Amino acid sequence: MPPTTSIVDAYRAALLHRAAVEPLEEGGFAATVPDAPGIVADGDTLEGCVVDLLQRLERWIKFWAANGYPLPVIDGIDLNSDEGRALVHYHAGGEPAGVAGRFFADEHQLEAAFDEWDKAAS
Repeated sequence: MPPTTSIVDAYRAALLHRAAVEPLEEGGFAATVPDAPGIVADGDTLEGCVVDLLQRLERWIKFWAANGYPLPVIDGIDLNSDEGRALVHYHAGGEPAGVAGRFFADEHQLEAAFDEWDKAAS
């Protein structure tokens, strides 16, 4: 029996299909998703870049839903209703401590916060 895919998994996969992946001159790959502002993933390999992108998209969806930011409707999937946001929280297991209400001056501060949250979750 194939594994069950949640609406949040389907949303993240739809975002992934919209990703722009580029090889870097110094080696490795970088990826952005035009519909997910602020997301920049990288990796030494294409597979590593995609794994990084999936993790960042998961956190981005959770953060935007938790803070009431409007999520783009992707491939007909709309997570902006109360029910959609509840599914995001259920799927993601709540937000990391200290996430709500935080803003960052630049991508470096945001990346440092993601690293901090990853360590706290481990």
